[in-house]
Amino acid sequence: MVASAGLQQTQRHIHLGQRVAQDLRAASFQRFQRITVRGLLCGFVELDGVVSSYFAKSLALQIARKVSGVTDVIDRIRVGPVSAGSPTRILYRIELKEPN
Repeated sequence: MVASAGLQQTQRHIHLGQRVAQDLRAASFQRFQRITVRGLLCGFVELDGVVSSYFAKSLALQIARKVSGVTDVIDRIRVGPVSAGSPTRILYRIELKEPN
């Protein structure tokens, strides 16, 4: 029973991170191409990566906070030049650890 509860919780974290990544992609794929989304425990998500402006950073955080089930967003987004030759992607990862 404990194992199935842990599995269900893990699936919720995976689904939450995927929804945040989908909403970022839908809002502006080009603007958020270098953002990594991590689903953590307790409804926390972590956004990491580089965007080209403070507006894009603010928008990404706002989009993530609006996703149902997100309790808090850990901001690791940096503002700086985004390499034109970098691959276009939004990555999704899940880490099963308690947020700091």
